[in-house]
Amino acid sequence: SITYGNTQTWEQSYPSDTSGFGFGIAYDLVQASDGGYIMAGELDLPTGAIRHYIQLLKTDINGNEVWRKLLAEYGDVRMDRVNALHLMPDDGVLFGGSTAYNQQGLYLVRTDKNGDTLWTKIHYSNGIITNFSKTNNFNFLSVVRTNTDLTLIKTDTLGNILLTKTLDDFFQVIDIQATNNNDYIIA
Repeated sequence: SITYGNTQTWEQSYPSDTSGFGFGIAYDLVQASDGGYIMAGELDLPTGAIRHYIQLLKTDINGNEVWRKLLAEYGDVRMDRVNALHLMPDDGVLFGGSTAYNQQGLYLVRTDKNGDTLWTKIHYSNGIITNFSKTNNFNFLSVVRTNTDLTLIKTDTLGNILLTKTLDDFFQVIDIQATNNNDYIIA
């Protein structure tokens, strides 16, 4: 943790899992209302079959692990990725990512404040999500890349699709945000 003025208050490493097998990577984190942090990333297991699992980890304000959740059955052959994590008003999280489990698609998961899954939505496509952002009214924007185009998808807080629009150009998307007048800007 780094405070204002660049003073380091704590540093912590988290083993990938209890067996010490595999490795973990955190892709995003949010600060919870209790001052702790919730991180989202993946656990990769080098077993010969593809095993990339999404993992959530909650810490207290001092960086001590409070809970950890693996969002798949340990041992399943999966290729799941998380791109962004958003704190919801009840201190649960909603994250967006992609999955290649059975089919490829946009993967949305909503949890409660303890990391327990409330719902999961998969919107199948032949692409992977590259960006995931929250709008002012807790709808969510996703950019999905295929081999030939980009698609903008807007979903509500339950993961239901509100809008799908294929974008004219194929380019590298770095970020997507909603503007104050409910338009979208893509960089």
